[in-house]
Amino acid sequence: MRALYSTGLFSDVRIDPGRLLVSATGSAAAIRRAFDTELARFRRNGREGVANTRDVRVPAALSD
Repeated sequence: MRALYSTGLFSDVRIDPGRLLVSATGSAAAIRRAFDTELARFRRNGREGVANTRDVRVPAALSD
């Protein structure tokens, strides 16, 4: 959790009690930078969303 805060790119970082899910508030640019990925807008079944278009790379600092 400290790793996401320390970048200065994210706020409101939360870790699920089972440690399988991490949520945080940040910009699309922050996500691209922190997880070395790209994002795109998609529309499916009348719903619009944003998703990564390639695999993310989880920073080593998040594994502890």
